[in-house]
Amino acid sequence: LVTTSKEDTNKVVVYNLLAAELWRSQAKEAGEYAQKALALSQKLAYPTGQASAYNYLGLSIRNQDVQKAVSYFQQALE
Repeated sequence: LVTTSKEDTNKVVVYNLLAAELWRSQAKEAGEYAQKALALSQKLAYPTGQASAYNYLGLSIRNQDVQKAVSYFQQALE
């Protein structure tokens, strides 16, 4: 689905949903999907997608780098 869908806000939503499902058990993969969601959200100027992506980026690294996670959470709130 992700590889065949066009680059629009729906693809951002799918990336963020995948990150949401994976952040607890597969943090690295969740971070990769969140990064893709963030990049596409920025390209599309889609702030809701950006906020969600920053949130999942923070969740995906919270155990490895708390300071960076907090930074991502703050960006999600902006």
